[in-house]
Amino acid sequence: MENITRLLKALGPTRIIMIALVALFMIGFFSAIVTRMNAPHMTLLYGGLTAQEAGEMAQRLGQMNIAYEVKGESNVYVPDDKVGELRLQLAGEGYVGGGTTGYEIFDKSSGFGTTSLVQNINARRALEGELSRTIASLPLVRAARVHVVVPKRRLFSKEKINPTASVTLNLGSRILGDDQIQSIVHLVAAAVPNLDPKDVTLVDTKGNLLASGNGKGIGGGNLDNGNKLRRRIEAQYKQQLEELIERVVGVGNVSAQVTANIDFNHVEETSELFDPDQAVVRSQQTTEESNNSQRTNGTPPAGLAANIPGQTEGGTSVGSTETGNRLSETVNYEISKTIRKKVKTGGAVTRLSVAVLVAGTQEEKDGKSVYVPRSEQELNKLSTLVKTAIGFNEDRGDTVEVIDMPFTEVVEEELPPPPFLSKGDIFKLAEYGLFLLGLVFMIFFVVKPIITAARQEMLREQEEAQTRAQTTQTKQVTTSTGEVVEVEVPVESDETMIDIEKVEGRVKESSIKKVQEIVDQYPDESVAVIRSWMSAE
Repeated sequence: MENITRLLKALGPTRIIMIALVALFMIGFFSAIVTRMNAPHMTLLYGGLTAQEAGEMAQRLGQMNIAYEVKGESNVYVPDDKVGELRLQLAGEGYVGGGTTGYEIFDKSSGFGTTSLVQNINARRALEGELSRTIASLPLVRAARVHVVVPKRRLFSKEKINPTASVTLNLGSRILGDDQIQSIVHLVAAAVPNLDPKDVTLVDTKGNLLASGNGKGIGGGNLDNGNKLRRRIEAQYKQQLEELIERVVGVGNVSAQVTANIDFNHVEETSELFDPDQAVVRSQQTTEESNNSQRTNGTPPAGLAANIPGQTEGGTSVGSTETGNRLSETVNYEISKTIRKKVKTGGAVTRLSVAVLVAGTQEEKDGKSVYVPRSEQELNKLSTLVKTAIGFNEDRGDTVEVIDMPFTEVVEEELPPPPFLSKGDIFKLAEYGLFLLGLVFMIFFVVKPIITAARQEMLREQEEAQTRAQTTQTKQVTTSTGEVVEVEVPVESDETMIDIEKVEGRVKESSIKKVQEIVDQYPDESVAVIRSWMSAE
């Protein structure tokens, strides 16, 4: 206990305060290290959230007593051992994609007092929300927004305006294929009444047009349907030829290139053909007339009798008789007529150009590998095989070339081995290294100097005590009152003469100070000691 007290006195109040501050700092430093090492590793829960979604999710995680971190404005991190569970739970509670409203909009509204305009708007919003959710559920789509425009029906209007739709996709770094783009377009078209797929516009968040709203470029970006069909035909021919020839020359020893010229013109032809040799009676009409008549010419009588009323006409007569027959026949013939309507759609192959490159064989000669080209007969056989495979037609200008040339060996680069430490491990080691460096700095530049100074002070005090013990001795002295006290007196030695200049100033000052203290405390005893010294002399 005395050593501790002596050490504290030797340090002084300033150094004691410094040691206390350093101790507090060291405690906090080690506490931070332990807390950091015991803290769970945080993993991204959801990223790319809106500010509202991130705030609602953070509030929910706080209610669940889950440690979380928000980096940036839209990235939420949680302990990696709870990522899967929290994703399912938060997605089930609707915290992800909460800005999209589906048919639940009708659960929050009452039909009583709601106008038809509001009902129609809510129905369209619900349809758009449900379509957005359905498209976003596809694996390659991160998020989607759908806008549907349904024109208002006008009374007494003959003009019919079809509905249209536009879809925006957030794909991230992914790329959709043609079939996937067409499936999304037809999905939207099938969900909206009277919506044609050609009236659906599809774009991504980078501004790339995936499907235009005029029926062109569906699934092909900048390529139209004709170019897409041409590339598909060429790829199909190329694959078939390479698979066929590889069975003869070996895998990796053939490369084929096919160029197809395709007629994309859409032609409609209507023709009427008449055949005069094939006459058919359409109608026949026959008319027969018979006429038999006799005519008598009368001569009025002469004289008075002829002028008397009521008298019959009489006189001489001359008669004639007419007999006739008439036959008329009308026949209508129908000439056979054939009406043909021929519709020729685009996509017919008008010309094929095929180039096939095959490699020869390798043979060992004098210990070296020598390239041996294929014979002309073998190349002709391969050319015949290619012509048969593509349906060669010389009339349309098809060309086939089979050439034997050595292939250049492609040196495959070796993949670098995986790093011994990942990026996260490097950062963690760097963090621990900085902590260790700070600890070493504090030990050698803060703690060690303080401890060294304290030890030097203690050694100095011990040396002074030893020096004082060697130069003084305790002696009992009787005071004038008869009381016996113990006083320290210098020890007599042979060296009666001391060179004061050789004595260190601090020792001389301390000795004089000690003597002064003794004289002040024990004046009578000091006088007696001096008297004894004088009487001894």
